[in-house]
Amino acid sequence: MLWFTLAAGCDGNRATGPAFEDLIHPSPETALAYFYRPPGPERDQASDWVYAFDRIIRLDDGGYSFQTVPPGRYLIALRSQTDPKAGWYDLAGGRSVFLKWERTNGEAQPALIPVDERRAHEELPRCRLMQQDPAGRP
Repeated sequence: MLWFTLAAGCDGNRATGPAFEDLIHPSPETALAYFYRPPGPERDQASDWVYAFDRIIRLDDGGYSFQTVPPGRYLIALRSQTDPKAGWYDLAGGRSVFLKWERTNGEAQPALIPVDERRAHEELPRCRLMQQDPAGRP
């Protein structure tokens, strides 16, 4: 039964770190990407994953994560690089991009929606930093 729980992404919500504070600002040589998922209704409790920067980033309900990367063009999607909603993002040095996990227009599958900095700063304080799994799983 433990295997099923882990495979289903129900091994506990890892959005248990500090609440968001706007403390990180990218240098001109780096870009900053935030991924966040505001707390939602009970049906949205299962974990989801963001594919970005050739890695998988876990995103739980009420959680946020961030990555500092060199400026450039990056493929970002939910779950995998083959996601039909995958998008290319041009990340500029010294700038931040905010991508929100959201269900849109009643669609069953969520998407990553770019949001402006003002809106992100209104929503992110309700989120907590995603903590790493002690076993090293995403």
